[in-house]
Amino acid sequence: MKPSDPCQAAAKARRRPGPAKPRAPRQLRGRQRVARILDAAEEIIAELGIDASTTTAIAARAKASVGSLYYFFNGKAAIIEALAQRFATLSCTVTTATARDGEDTPLRRVVLDLAALIDARPAFSAVFDACCRRDHAKHRFRECRRRSADRWPCSS
Repeated sequence: MKPSDPCQAAAKARRRPGPAKPRAPRQLRGRQRVARILDAAEEIIAELGIDASTTTAIAARAKASVGSLYYFFNGKAAIIEALAQRFATLSCTVTTATARDGEDTPLRRVVLDLAALIDARPAFSAVFDACCRRDHAKHRFRECRRRSADRWPCSS
């Protein structure tokens, strides 16, 4: 077969591995890099909005290479999902801490504490809106809440 033979080229293409799947960080420096990427994404989304944010801008703000970003995330949608998870965890933490202060915690105080969290995180609303626009994200959020009901009282 000649090197320019289309059958040989197709066979070589089939042997090539596909794109690498994102990995969870195992070491401290990997977890710190993921945290920097999420922090940068949060800043970029707060400044420009989700549609105008890019993985290149996020990587630059995080002082990481785009390859490093894709090592941990499949793309912008995966970063947004990770931010949504981060915000959900923060919301539960705030709500649980408020509820622990007293058995009869007024709803008004819980709402004010959550409003303060949302105010402190300008990207919160944009990420929440983006996740709610996708039906599968709603399903994932419900599934996450169902699984975490034992861990966080605010999830039930």
